[in-house]
Amino acid sequence: MSQTRGRAPIRAPSFRGMTSSSGTASSQMAKNRMAGGRAERALRSVLWRRGFRFRLHQRELPGKPDLVFRTVSLCVFCDGDFWHGREWRKRRTRLESGSNREYWVAKIQSNIQRDRNQTRQLRAKGWTVLRIWESTVLDNPERAADLVVRALQVRLERAPDPRLPKTAARVAGTANARGARRGGEVPRSRVAATAGR
Repeated sequence: MSQTRGRAPIRAPSFRGMTSSSGTASSQMAKNRMAGGRAERALRSVLWRRGFRFRLHQRELPGKPDLVFRTVSLCVFCDGDFWHGREWRKRRTRLESGSNREYWVAKIQSNIQRDRNQTRQLRAKGWTVLRIWESTVLDNPERAADLVVRALQVRLERAPDPRLPKTAARVAGTANARGARRGGEVPRSRVAATAGR
């Protein structure tokens, strides 16, 4: 349960009293990881190969972001499509016709609200928050990494800091070189829209 300033606490529903709809569903849910999922690992790998360094799952920050670029105050989340409610209207309709519907609708809605609150808290502390859908990363990890690089570039343009490491100072050149090879830079609007949300 989390408490936000001036808001009621967000309560995620409990699994108590719920029974699995099938053994297959139970084993699939047991495979889900809170941190270090496939999409996150793919994105980290591409960024690492490009020479970027970052922290993982910083507990002192709201939501424990998947990737943290401290020198430019950028947090990146790789949000799972199911757990974080991608295309929520369609997904909600499907969940309402399935097993344990009350639990799942309440659970995903509470996750969506928690994500919004954590994003607000991080922005209030001066962080830029980039949320990328898991399927976006898995479809094209290089393109997802371009979104992160563009966000880093935007942060550097706004507040250049002479204390930044050489890797961060090269961001603008890296983003432009990669964009030129692919026929243009990563569009600024995608970063502003938190990667397709």
